[in-house]
Amino acid sequence: MGRSVFTLNLFIALVSAWIPGMVSAFSTTVPAFRVRPRSSPSSSPRFSSKDNFDMSELSRRIEGIQIADTLLGADTDADNENILELPVIVFDALLPGQRISGRTSDETFSRFLARLGLGGLFCMVSVDFSQRKIRRNGVVCKIEVIDSPNAECVGDNGNILSEVQFQIVGLRRCRVVGQPEGMKARIGRWRGQYDPDGEEKVLGFGEERFVDVEEHVASLPANTNTYGSEEEHLSVKDWNDLSVDCAIQDVDSYEAETIEKAESLIPLLKKWLKLASDAKTYDNADVVALSRVMKGQPGLRVDPAALLRKVQGELGEQPPAIHPVAFAFWGAALINPLPPLGVSPEIRGRVMEAPDAISKLKILEWGTKRSIANLEGTAPL
Repeated sequence: MGRSVFTLNLFIALVSAWIPGMVSAFSTTVPAFRVRPRSSPSSSPRFSSKDNFDMSELSRRIEGIQIADTLLGADTDADNENILELPVIVFDALLPGQRISGRTSDETFSRFLARLGLGGLFCMVSVDFSQRKIRRNGVVCKIEVIDSPNAECVGDNGNILSEVQFQIVGLRRCRVVGQPEGMKARIGRWRGQYDPDGEEKVLGFGEERFVDVEEHVASLPANTNTYGSEEEHLSVKDWNDLSVDCAIQDVDSYEAETIEKAESLIPLLKKWLKLASDAKTYDNADVVALSRVMKGQPGLRVDPAALLRKVQGELGEQPPAIHPVAFAFWGAALINPLPPLGVSPEIRGRVMEAPDAISKLKILEWGTKRSIANLEGTAPL
């Protein structure tokens, strides 16, 4: 009975949120995407009621939310394969539990968010600049907020002319699967070439090469959509789904060396947190922080203590050292928080790609020590 009531309530809530409609396209007049300080926009989408109610789209939305709930509650030690077909976007090296809040009037990204809708899922990956390729390891993301503050600004063609606010949360690590070497796929990326005037970076979907993997992918779903000639007719505003493995696991190492390494980082992270939270730290103009009001001058645009308290609340309790992989991800998300303080080297992508627990911990150790040296003003970034 409890499950039936929950399902009915979920259906009613989704119908209520969906009836105002979904918009299939947006136009843009201002710069594409910018991260903003978190506020409290509506968690329900406000769009034009001109669009028709679509039961099939509602069913797809319900399925997406159920998958998201499954991923959130999944046992990280489970050994089941879980391949999803999801669109892939190069955005940032987001870690599970981290959130990105922002607003956009990029036409393609706005259409993308609206099409997926509240609770929609996609895969976010990042760039390995050393190889000039796209990382395969990323995170399954869920759209928690999508809001158009000026929904009345709807043209005859259904385009919203105003910006769209959003909040995206990372649910669980994943890997884009495909051929081990030389893989190319059609994914979304911000590039200047997608802007007809070439004045700013906008989102477009095009062919990208992925980092090669050493291990052989034993079996792939039949509908793995690697880029091919059959898709060449797609425009830069269109996207397609790729096969994403959501069951990848980094096996915790219970060797004494690994656990000792994790334990040794606990006081280091405490020291970092104390320095990074203290507003007096940033009175030293030698401390590099991208969140400064003015470069080289005291003062930040954010309250560092409040920001880091919020980040810790979102990430949850620090995992114990006996779970070194989870500990490494938690630490990387802490010293590279969102919204960013900009006081640490970027290590999230490196930690995601590192092959084992000890490698991840060593990257976290390097990044934390390097950030402490910056925060103390002895070795600015």
